[in-house]
Amino acid sequence: MKGLLTSRTELEIFGKIYEKEDIIPVEFDKEENNVKFELKQNEFMHKLISKSQNFAINIPRLDFEKEADICEMNEGEFTDKFSLVDLEKLECDAIDCSCLGRSTVYECTLIKEDKDGFIGRIIKEREI
Repeated sequence: MKGLLTSRTELEIFGKIYEKEDIIPVEFDKEENNVKFELKQNEFMHKLISKSQNFAINIPRLDFEKEADICEMNEGEFTDKFSLVDLEKLECDAIDCSCLGRSTVYECTLIKEDKDGFIGRIIKEREI
């Protein structure tokens, strides 16, 4: 399945603490209450999920190829991608993370991380 992955946490950058978030396209597998996806260790999103221990997978009801391309072409560490795309930014209910309006949202906590990616447990699924 395809969706847009979001995560947020506080990170220290050059000695100062900043709240950072990112949104990237993701291909994932869903089995019962778990989701699994690959993510390179050098990606900014990898750092966010590792530190925050949570993330949301958003499946917009409308075509989101244009937004996915924009998110993939820009680096989240230095760019507010939410301001670049025409997607409604909302807050998750069960985790400290942004989610997208007009989407099916899987709010997840991290249960396993390895060199190839992440496995998360869906703690809340909702239609927005």
